[in-house]
Amino acid sequence: MAYSKEQLDAIAHNVKKYRTGKALSQEEFSNDIGVSVKTLSRIETARGCGSSTLNKISKYLGADPASLFKLKIEEKKLVGKLMMSKTFRHNRIFFYQ
Repeated sequence: MAYSKEQLDAIAHNVKKYRTGKALSQEEFSNDIGVSVKTLSRIETARGCGSSTLNKISKYLGADPASLFKLKIEEKKLVGKLMMSKTFRHNRIFFYQ
């Protein structure tokens, strides 16, 4: 399934927020959910997420997969600004938690 840019942005934000909130490295979290670090990096930079990987993440979190697509109003504004920033577009790096 192909996700929209907005959906990928929300997934990226939510996955990274959870991982950093638990003080997990990408390596630790990717091992826990059973994906490569490269796959997790692609998810956290909104460059893609397969439905099977999304299911692994949501199962690990004990959450409905649909919840990974949701952002609070304040988070939508922040994610929108970050995705449009020159630094993000050129380096594909998130600067928030």
